[in-house]
Amino acid sequence: MPFRILLSASAQDTLGQSWLGDEWDENIRLCDYQTIRKVFSDLLPTKGKILEAGCGLGRWVFYLRQKGFDIIGLEASSQAFSIIRRHDREGYIKEGDVRKLPFDDGSFHALISLGVMEHFEEGPGQILREANRILIKDGLLFVSIPPNNMVRRMLINPILSFKYFIKGILGKKLIFSEYHYTEKEFAAYIKAAGFSIQAVSTDELDPPKNIGLYVDFPRLQSPQGHWQLNAVGLFINNLLTSISPALHRGGVLFVCRKEFSRTNSCQCE
Repeated sequence: MPFRILLSASAQDTLGQSWLGDEWDENIRLCDYQTIRKVFSDLLPTKGKILEAGCGLGRWVFYLRQKGFDIIGLEASSQAFSIIRRHDREGYIKEGDVRKLPFDDGSFHALISLGVMEHFEEGPGQILREANRILIKDGLLFVSIPPNNMVRRMLINPILSFKYFIKGILGKKLIFSEYHYTEKEFAAYIKAAGFSIQAVSTDELDPPKNIGLYVDFPRLQSPQGHWQLNAVGLFINNLLTSISPALHRGGVLFVCRKEFSRTNSCQCE
């Protein structure tokens, strides 16, 4: 079972919006630190249409357009659009729901979804089926999720479960934020939606920046912020990475290929 991350009801307006407050240029420059940039450079189609579904401020849209890729974005947050409209004069980012994509069947050669599907309490099935629908035959899907890694299973999850228990006793209202899936759990959703998994990569930030430890251990965050670790955090990151990045990585990227159309197959979960 995936682990449920819960937040206090007062935090509802910021669910899944860690980019709020970021400077525009700084948000785009963060792509240069993210390890999946090489995967995109090597595997994204150079002569096909690409969609990022759930693009936030659109940093990957603008970063990849600068690299010559034909990519547009889709985002549902009105808070994001209040920022996007000041910069996106060409209209590369559209407003819409990733569960009901406003595009025709077979419209795109590739679809990117980064840190989006874990935020839907009903699960990722509908989003993955929509991704399948709008992709061409043999189209590529690049999807990342925060994994239920070993550090989380052994340390973070028990601590959080205890906190949720205490808050429940105190009568504090908690709401769903996101799931942390194991790779096996999420892979099952991908295959059920008509995709084959071509590769699995670590989705992290290069030092001194980091996602996994930065999110899970606030005391390892540098006073400078912006996903940067302090000296202790960097030491722990280097130690764990020398054993295996999978122990603590903040994201896992699945590279998938469309195998068959969901419109012509069983819609079972």
